[in-house]
Amino acid sequence: MNSIFPVLHYSDARDLRTVKGGFTLSELLVVMAIASIMAIGSLPALRYVSSGQSINNAAATLTGMAHDARAMAVAKQSYIWLALYEDSDKKGVWLGLVNTGKTQTVSTEGARFIQQPVFLPGVALRSRDNLTGVTFSGNPAPTTPGETPDEIATSGQDDAFPALVMKVAGQSITFDRLVVFTPRGEAITLRDSSQNPIYSRWIQVALVNQRGATSNAALLQIGGISSECATYRP
Repeated sequence: MNSIFPVLHYSDARDLRTVKGGFTLSELLVVMAIASIMAIGSLPALRYVSSGQSINNAAATLTGMAHDARAMAVAKQSYIWLALYEDSDKKGVWLGLVNTGKTQTVSTEGARFIQQPVFLPGVALRSRDNLTGVTFSGNPAPTTPGETPDEIATSGQDDAFPALVMKVAGQSITFDRLVVFTPRGEAITLRDSSQNPIYSRWIQVALVNQRGATSNAALLQIGGISSECATYRP
């Protein structure tokens, strides 16, 4: 009876045993060299993706904390401060929400964090004017005279609030950029010579990556009187 399966003769089996499989050492070395070159070439692209992601995360965190500060100020009928500090040593930005109760006075005494401060690594703070040539998509507030948003003021300016010094993880952090949200939900970053608040239509600050191009930025705008708070990217 003829079998439907092919007959494997001894000579065929011997030939199969002599067939070599896999790569030679020289072939493996060539493949590894090509892979290394491709990996090195992709590093700038990977760094850019990481940079963009850090800006996205930082902008989302800052926007969320601004929303929370306004909501808490109205709900608690207290003055809630959005506090920022750019840490040049650690190369990043500290964010905190501080409650000073019923007073709009900047004072460490009686001030307390509402939640654990947040550190944004690899991010720096800039004014919109510093980002020359950068156009933000969407519909940010205009920069025409009379309608130009106020930058979050830095302590030391004549019309800025004094810095707020708070303990974070055992060390003193000088939060020198402040926005206070009032019990009515207004956002204020400036005051006049008589210490009275200056109401802004818009308050803004830009975030950039410390080691990336300034074109990779995010612009946060906070409504001074309205409840709007939005982030824009180029």
